[in-house]
Amino acid sequence: MNQSRSTVLSRRSVLGGAIAAVPVALVAAGPAHADEATTPATPIPEVPLASNGRPVVRDIQKQLVARYGARTGFPAVTTDGVWTSDSHKALIHALQLEMGIDEATANGVFGPLTRRTLQKQATLTVGSADTTGYLVHLLQASLVVMSTWDGPVDGTFSAKQGVRLSQFQRTVALPETGRGDYRTWAALLASNGDPTRPGNAADGITVITAARAKTLKDAGYTIVGRYLTNSDIPDPLDKRIQDGELDAIFAGGLKVFPIFQEGGTNTTYFSYGLGVRAAGRADDAA
Repeated sequence: MNQSRSTVLSRRSVLGGAIAAVPVALVAAGPAHADEATTPATPIPEVPLASNGRPVVRDIQKQLVARYGARTGFPAVTTDGVWTSDSHKALIHALQLEMGIDEATANGVFGPLTRRTLQKQATLTVGSADTTGYLVHLLQASLVVMSTWDGPVDGTFSAKQGVRLSQFQRTVALPETGRGDYRTWAALLASNGDPTRPGNAADGITVITAARAKTLKDAGYTIVGRYLTNSDIPDPLDKRIQDGELDAIFAGGLKVFPIFQEGGTNTTYFSYGLGVRAAGRADDAA
């Protein structure tokens, strides 16, 4: 019925306060392994902290380079304190290596093999500490770059980190355990988190009629996402919410959250200027 069963708090761009905003990790689930090994990373000269960089993020980037930079296939990491998709891919690559995935297979993609391997790892809790491994460091790094927490990233799971992890779990509608379990790792590292987790929300491009609202409600859904506009292109897909649709949604006992997305199919869309323009159009449409 063209309705996504993704959990309500997958990290999409939404408006209206229906969902807490979470920084976007531009890494989606992908293939289980690389088709072939890549070449070793080229060392990057020391660079200054960027004007929009965070010192703790720069420390994480330096840790990744120091521990994994010489490993075959590990990507180059710029140590300017700005967390990019390349930095995030390097973080996942590091996790793959720490879990025992071989160098020829590790590729920085949070795919099926990485998910299966991660599910076999012990849950990290307050008091966990790295000795020979680096998983606590990587969990701390993931929490830093996906929140406003400033660490420390020192390999010791502190009570304060447990509190901040619980706060993140609340944001993405996970049980607030303060523990580094598989679903928490997945929510930190992938834009779709754990796609098998139960959810009570749906988003989609299909008009919600009274009949569809009843079907969704009977299936356990409580909130639906609908697009505010169609894409600003010739002959766009008609995905925007229609006149009278809100009445059908509310009459069916559902809540709604607005979605704004016009484009994003290539990297040229992701610029500061276009982001400002998109925010303005979203505000106008809402």
